[in-house]
Amino acid sequence: MSNRVIAWVSGTLTLLLVVFSFILSYNNLVALAMENGLPVPSLFPWVVEFAVIVFSVSVLRRNMQGERAIWGWFLVIGSSLTATTFNVIHAQDNLISQAMHAIPSVFMLLAFETFLGQLKEMAQRKLVFQTLTQLNTEMTELEQQVTVRRQALDREVEQKQTVLDKLRQHLEQVSAQIEQAKRVKSSSIIQAKEAQLEQAAVTMEHRREQLVEILDTEGDIGASRLAERLNTSRGTVYNDLSALAEQGIVHKNGNGWQVLNGDTALALRPAQTGRGEV
Repeated sequence: MSNRVIAWVSGTLTLLLVVFSFILSYNNLVALAMENGLPVPSLFPWVVEFAVIVFSVSVLRRNMQGERAIWGWFLVIGSSLTATTFNVIHAQDNLISQAMHAIPSVFMLLAFETFLGQLKEMAQRKLVFQTLTQLNTEMTELEQQVTVRRQALDREVEQKQTVLDKLRQHLEQVSAQIEQAKRVKSSSIIQAKEAQLEQAAVTMEHRREQLVEILDTEGDIGASRLAERLNTSRGTVYNDLSALAEQGIVHKNGNGWQVLNGDTALALRPAQTGRGEV
């Protein structure tokens, strides 16, 4: 047999015991009320026995709500003792009769409390089942939320990874452009320096031609005047004279610097071209 069938059978038998005990107690209390001249004798048992049921249900409700039910238990015990006392009073003056009259009220109380206990247990089981069902539902919802959140995070991570890849590619492109710009700039600087060197060489050749021409036509007019005429410094004039002397174009004697060859311009250009920069 399943637990549910056992519970229903036990509850039914307990309820039948309550009904049978109530009927016996009811008859005893009606007879006692009639003997004592109550106007409506049939109501007296309902007041006494029904009080036990009402107070017991009140205790059950408080227990289900987690409240203290001390006063309710006092009422249950008091009403049950009252019903038992009235049943004993109606009995004959011997112990067996008094016990037999007390049994219905006592058994009705015990049976009804047992029945309420079963109801309480069933209610608690149902509450536990509902709680478990609710927890399972909440767990399912949480799992769904976690799944949705995980998917959203995965999409976000993929998007950020895509952005990072694009940034990395852009950075590589920028680095390549910077390297290319450096190479172009370095090449431009080298070309500019070469152009400057070529220009300097041409300027130096032209200046030395003018220097030889002045010495040939005017003689040694002094380093200061030569520097002023050539628009350069005296040090540059001395350097040019030394270089021309090494080439055998000019020499220095007691009268100053003199040109060795009369055709200075034509003699100077091939000599300097053959030796390169000084």
